[in-house]
Amino acid sequence: MANIDTSLHSSSIFRWRMLVRPLNNEHDLERTNEIQLDKLMSEFRSGLDALTRFVFERTRPKQVGATMMTGPAYPLHGRL
Repeated sequence: MANIDTSLHSSSIFRWRMLVRPLNNEHDLERTNEIQLDKLMSEFRSGLDALTRFVFERTRPKQVGATMMTGPAYPLHGRL
């Protein structure tokens, strides 16, 4: 059985491209979630945009019958 690291890195989503570091400053890296997007390295933003497009072009919402499964729809699943 392959370990998770091997299987993730060999899957197509991780094989297509690597993201560069979002920031150079180590202190800022620790609080990346607090940094405005326009302050992140342009190469990182470009890579993130490409990854987002890649995912949305290749995935579809979960569906049960004609019902799209969103966060609020999951508790109703048993009643469908």
